[in-house]
Amino acid sequence: MDGIMKKLLIIFMVGVFAQVNAQISVNAGASVLLGTVRDAGAWGGFHLGAELPTDDQTAYYLRFTHHFKNKASVADQVFLTPVDPNDFNFPLIDRTTSMTYNLVEGGIRYYLGSGFDFGWAVYGGTNVMVIIATEKDNFEEFDEDIYVLDDAFRLDGSIYGLGAGLGGGVKYTQPRLGTFYFDMNLNYLLLGQSTTPPPSGVLFSPLIFNFNLGFRYDINW
Repeated sequence: MDGIMKKLLIIFMVGVFAQVNAQISVNAGASVLLGTVRDAGAWGGFHLGAELPTDDQTAYYLRFTHHFKNKASVADQVFLTPVDPNDFNFPLIDRTTSMTYNLVEGGIRYYLGSGFDFGWAVYGGTNVMVIIATEKDNFEEFDEDIYVLDDAFRLDGSIYGLGAGLGGGVKYTQPRLGTFYFDMNLNYLLLGQSTTPPPSGVLFSPLIFNFNLGFRYDINW
């Protein structure tokens, strides 16, 4: 009896796996990130992802997005220290902060309309997101034979966060070609941690809007 039950369980698990994994979709495209920081504009970037439908109305997805370096629109100033102790001139130079974003998100989507596989449909759902924001400070050139820059003014580092949010979009599937889509996410940072010493975080936003335009290709077996 135990042997029969084990065989039935294996058959059931194989059947479920085959139903869930008979199709997987890969996608790629362009992305734009907007935050709530006044001194930062939009971040441009790209995304790569995969989507696993469980039926024509529901799918799980995973996506990686890289947003290229974006600089603060306003520079602040820091002072230099003269090498010569008898020199009492402490000139100011500009410091400009830049930041890149890397996002890894996953969640569930519900499709309305023609569904996952056909025609037009709108979709929405919830997600969780891992956020890695890397900050780098860029300084105005100065004569390093005469002046030194205090390490306290170098605030390079990273901020790591875990966020949750909502997403939604619209897609159109052309049979035998693929799917064109546009979607957006709204995510809020729930947990955060930074490297030591911490970066200034002047470009980091705890609330982000991420827009994506891309193409999806379905793989069936």
